[in-house]
Amino acid sequence: MPHPASLVGRRRVLAYVAGLGLATVTPVTARPAPAVEALSLPVPGESSPRTWWLDQWYGNTRFAYRMRRSIYFAGQGLHFGVDFGMACGGEILAAADGIVREIGGVRRAWPLHVAIDHSQLGITTVYGHLSRSVVSNIGERVRRGDVIAESGDSVTHACSGSPHLHFEVRYDGMRASTNPVPWVAADWPAIYAPRGGPPFEIDLHNPSRWQSIYDQPDVRFGGPYLNEFEQAWPPA
Repeated sequence: MPHPASLVGRRRVLAYVAGLGLATVTPVTARPAPAVEALSLPVPGESSPRTWWLDQWYGNTRFAYRMRRSIYFAGQGLHFGVDFGMACGGEILAAADGIVREIGGVRRAWPLHVAIDHSQLGITTVYGHLSRSVVSNIGERVRRGDVIAESGDSVTHACSGSPHLHFEVRYDGMRASTNPVPWVAADWPAIYAPRGGPPFEIDLHNPSRWQSIYDQPDVRFGGPYLNEFEQAWPPA
């Protein structure tokens, strides 16, 4: 979820986790997704250049690698959600039945985010960079497919910077994030993605690792970097 350099300092001050370990470490095992995809897409309709598109995958993305020590420092250097590019004001949907946990501001995804607990699944979904929340109360119950918010921009209120939805699946009291792709019932390879080329950074000492949209490590917020590669391609 990209932010301009001017916002990086603000994010550091407001960061909700601590720790800047620099060693490359073995990540925690990814939280197993249910046998049947438990979540729906948080955006309505079909993907297209006129509706919404895949803007950034979860995990070891090239952009996250370049920004690992600034924007993504709190998430072990990885992009800890999936970004759906879309115009501001688009409907954002609850991915499953749940209870509203947070209706917040800059603490997680400027300018506004909503978090929903799904106790039956042991996870929390987070919807970030919103322009407006439709849900109004903590503890409010929502159903799968309910409109909970409207999309916004991670950079400007005027929707002139980087309009998109940042969508996360968290667990362990919001202290960890897992790849949403195996959790969401969607034909992911068929989703429109305007950018060409491989989306993930390559560790030249282990070039096949974390190159699949389905195989990406979990993030433990505040933990050491996972992608401090000795030799990476493309180089930052």
